[in-house]
Amino acid sequence: DVSKGRGALKNLLVGSVAHKVAASASVPVLLVR
Repeated sequence: DVSKGRGALKNLLVGSVAHKVAASASVPVLLVR
């Protein structure tokens, strides 16, 4: 199913972006502490 594959790819992309955002957001917190 093409639409299913596209959804999985989108989820993977969103997940990686969210992971990067979370990582970059946690760095200043560590520096402040």
